[in-house]
Amino acid sequence: MCQHESSARYVCAVTLLLAESKETSQGMRHRGAINLIIICLLIYGFGAFADRVVTAQPQPEIARTQARSINKPAADPWGTFTQISTAPVNNSSYNFTCALNSSGNAYCWGNNVSGQLGDGTNDSSSSPVAVTMPAGVTFTAITSGNMFACALTSTGAAYCWGAAYHGGLGNGSTTSSNVPVAVTMPAGVTFTAIAAGGSTIIAHTCALASNGDVYCWGKNDYGQLGTNSNTDSTTPVVVTMPTGITFSAITSGYAHSCALTSSGNAYCWGYNLRGNIGNGTTNGFGLKIPTAVTMPSGTAFTQISAGGEHTCALTSSGSAYCWGINLSNQLGNGTTTNSTTPTAVTLPASTAFAEITTGGDHTCALTTTGVAYCWGFSNNSGRLGNGTLNNYSTPHAVTMPAGETFTHIDAHAGTLYHTCAIASSGNAYCWGKNEVGQLGTCNLSDYLVPTRVGSGCASAATDTPTAT
Repeated sequence: MCQHESSARYVCAVTLLLAESKETSQGMRHRGAINLIIICLLIYGFGAFADRVVTAQPQPEIARTQARSINKPAADPWGTFTQISTAPVNNSSYNFTCALNSSGNAYCWGNNVSGQLGDGTNDSSSSPVAVTMPAGVTFTAITSGNMFACALTSTGAAYCWGAAYHGGLGNGSTTSSNVPVAVTMPAGVTFTAIAAGGSTIIAHTCALASNGDVYCWGKNDYGQLGTNSNTDSTTPVVVTMPTGITFSAITSGYAHSCALTSSGNAYCWGYNLRGNIGNGTTNGFGLKIPTAVTMPSGTAFTQISAGGEHTCALTSSGSAYCWGINLSNQLGNGTTTNSTTPTAVTLPASTAFAEITTGGDHTCALTTTGVAYCWGFSNNSGRLGNGTLNNYSTPHAVTMPAGETFTHIDAHAGTLYHTCAIASSGNAYCWGKNEVGQLGTCNLSDYLVPTRVGSGCASAATDTPTAT
């Protein structure tokens, strides 16, 4: 009992005794007794009021800390991410993103009209949802295409899910699936890398086999399957390989594909209206077999990325070269002049790149120290990640999250709206347009700088991948 209440009751008891002593012989209380009783009630009431005031004082710091923590997200249910892939979609209403975590499970977020999130529904999500994993399977690589996604297993098999335009899922069907379905693998073949491309309703995928051959499937109107024809294929078909050549890396763009040899030479095939094949020519009907890129003198490429209508590659020294369309400064050489052969990107002083990625009309790269640079057309979406909507004709530093460095970055193929990266901490960051939740921040707000995936999400009870 509070001391205010005890004191009030003591005073009232004394007051009532005094009142009793003043009772008249006719049984009527004296007026003064009544006054004393009124005083007693006022004193008691004040004591109770004072007691309530005291108990309403601020609680100890520990209580306030607990109250603030109620809405803090728990540990991300997906754990840490190792890979991320943005979708090459030129309509932001259909954008999505997929990623792999360190356990080999896939998560996707954004638009899900064709089941491209792979969770067994067609419900879009602004936070990562677990892909329904095939029983007993873990993924080692993931790639997002035009409203579909594909992944490789640890045994070299491929699975795809989402839209099946022109056979894009590779399982012999044109029926879409909202869970992963097995790609029809060529006999005796295992895949080591996979790359999905496309834009609008054009979609194709290519994969690198362990023997250095390349297999592609899906749409082939520009020869992007590399089979010396324009015939679509609903299952993987082998690319017409150059004589005596095997490939060590593969990439797919809007409607063209490229590969690297073990000696660092580049080959491309498919759509070539803007010179994105890189052999010094343009051809609106496409080149239907792998065609040698005109290599800069004394240069070997170590990585290659096919975008919307341009292609970029890195050398062993960390220099970058790009070719194809440049109307939006995506070649990074300070001009808007297209180039049909590789042209050097204007690198910031004392900078070497370790990874490069091409979007629809922007390009991004990571330095050897894990800092991101982007250039090209911002598209009023902030996808260049520097806090502005400005366009840049040469590489411009991305506003890096405090204390983070990036290990992987993706502006995949024909995507026009957002960019994502993986940090050394295992956090995923995305920036740019967020119309359908493709940034994974549990809201539909655009972000002009890298923002952590899941940063706007409330605690999740569980989000464990299920198996089929």
